[in-house]
Amino acid sequence: IETQSTAKEEIEAEPFRLDFVKKALETIRDSRAVDGKVKEKMDLRWGANVSLQADEEILCDPTVATNAVVNMIRNAARDNVGATRILVSVNREGSALAIRVYDNGNGMPEKFLDEEGDAFIFRKGVSHSGSTGLGLADLPERLPEDVEFSVVSREKDTAGQFGDVHEYRVNGAAPMAIEETKDFATIFEFRLPIVRRQAAMQEAA
Repeated sequence: IETQSTAKEEIEAEPFRLDFVKKALETIRDSRAVDGKVKEKMDLRWGANVSLQADEEILCDPTVATNAVVNMIRNAARDNVGATRILVSVNREGSALAIRVYDNGNGMPEKFLDEEGDAFIFRKGVSHSGSTGLGLADLPERLPEDVEFSVVSREKDTAGQFGDVHEYRVNGAAPMAIEETKDFATIFEFRLPIVRRQAAMQEAA
């Protein structure tokens, strides 16, 4: 499913602070959140290449993406999700900062990622107990249009075998190949563009 909301709000982007994001992720990793299950299950991998040059910036309010990622982590740690591992990776990939949250839980049914359905996890007023759903209402509308966001998930059956892959993508996000991972059931991905600072561009002109 690839969608683009026609009712996207006007968002004034603010500089994205990498230290703010890293501190928030380290704090949730080391906390006693969800009765200590986050600390037990979460693995944070902050890439060695994650940095910005003096003339670069990311135009996205860091609280929007960071709060969403923290909620995804907390939700994935809940017992009824069935996850024993939550991997959070942050890497610089060319001109983008990629933030991904993986879990090896039970996955999500297709209806949770169907924008037209009543069970859509990003719909206001919807609260599920699966890998996602809490604190994520209207997330796609709160992201700047140049921030790519996607979710891919595959349900496990009672025998622990993976079923069909379901996905949701906005802002031109590319498909993710979850089949290439060994045991992850759900992946969330943010791709935030890294751009030259306006002041640097003006000086160069």
